[in-house]
Amino acid sequence: MYQLSTDPNVVIRLNDYANIPRGHRWWADYEAWRAEGHEAAPAVLDYLEQKRIEINAWSDQEMAAGFEYEGHRYQSDIESREALMRTLIAGTGPVTGYWIDEDNQRVEVKNHAAIEGMYAALQTHSNQIFARMQLMKEEVIALSQQELALYSVGWPE
Repeated sequence: MYQLSTDPNVVIRLNDYANIPRGHRWWADYEAWRAEGHEAAPAVLDYLEQKRIEINAWSDQEMAAGFEYEGHRYQSDIESREALMRTLIAGTGPVTGYWIDEDNQRVEVKNHAAIEGMYAALQTHSNQIFARMQLMKEEVIALSQQELALYSVGWPE
């Protein structure tokens, strides 16, 4: 039996826990075993790495969850952030004269200053998420395995 490692070029032989890199003579044994229809056990990440992955996923989700500006909530997925940045760089307002908020309502945008304000609000949103993500990553480093299992990722309550 074999187990995948976190490195796609290394498998672990479970009877003796030998790490077998791709290209090693034992890699052919692994390939033959797979050809017989067997599947390697999934890689087991250490608890700290699993928590870091969870923190990064939380950060990505929060970044795409929208941001507030002047009483409206706007989309902040990658496409929306890029559209806002392109409009900011162009130095104009949107061609349509409005921006669509998260509820698909048209919000009048009269000038470039409004786009600058929206972008500043988006950056504040991003900076808050980044700061929290970094703090969580610093916090989990010092935790025991049991404490890591209980650590709650997200905004403090």
